Amino acid sequence: MAAIQSLMDQELRQLQGRSAQEAQIDFIEAASQLPLFGYTVYVVLRASDLTLPRPSLLGLNRQHLIIMDPSSQALCCSIALRDLQQLHLLSPLEADRPPALELNYGSADSPQTVWFELPQARELQHTITFLLHSSDTSV
Repeated sequence: MAAIQSLMDQELRQLQGRSAQEAQIDFIEAASQLPLFGYTVYVVLRASDLTLPRPSLLGLNRQHLIIMDPSSQALCCSIALRDLQQLHLLSPLEADRPPALELNYGSADSPQTVWFELPQARELQHTITFLLHSSDTSV
């Protein structure tokens, strides 16, 4: 977040003295260069893949679900939505833990499973289901 704040402060300083329309165009161009531009972002508290950072940022758009390191914004994992086979909402095992969303993806020859623990697991499940359904009907 500090890196994003610094970048935005720098861009806003450069916008001084420009017309409102020029400033809007420059702002949109700068924002569109951010790694998670165009993604809905969720914070994942834990994942079944222990190589992923804790916490992680989960970005979702119409084509991909990505996992990024929140401090470096380095891409850690990418799953194409077309590769998703099943989604399962997992109830928390402990009362003070959030639910998790399990994703089954990949081919029949190489099936993979991962789960993400996050407070918005149900919302994420519904959003992915909506995106999958809308892509089926638009083809």
